[in-house]
Amino acid sequence: ADYFAAGVEGGLILIAALTIIASAVYRLMNPVELSQIGPGVVVALVASVINFGVARLMISAGREENSATVLADGKHLMTDVWTSIGVVLAVVAVVVTGWERLDPIIALLVALNIVWIGIFSVVYLPGIL
Repeated sequence: ADYFAAGVEGGLILIAALTIIASAVYRLMNPVELSQIGPGVVVALVASVINFGVARLMISAGREENSATVLADGKHLMTDVWTSIGVVLAVVAVVVTGWERLDPIIALLVALNIVWIGIFSVVYLPGIL
């Protein structure tokens, strides 16, 4: 069951990444001006700090207990951290440069990282990584 759950977790991560890719490609082709960025940036940063702490604990516990499920959950949560960091970087880059297409470009880079983590979760074998 542990491996099945880790596979499902990896699959969910991949679905999230594909959704981000689809949205980023649409926004790349149809740029949108960002608005009301302050509250969103603050929430993303606070969520990133909290999620990072919890994710590190889960990853450590998953390795210690040799649990693919807990490790996959920790990796999944870490994708939320990377997504939030990507959002903040994209918003800052767009505000500084005025180039709206930076937002979807950074989203694509974050999505590729999430795909990597999702694949890792699906094919993870305890003790290898």
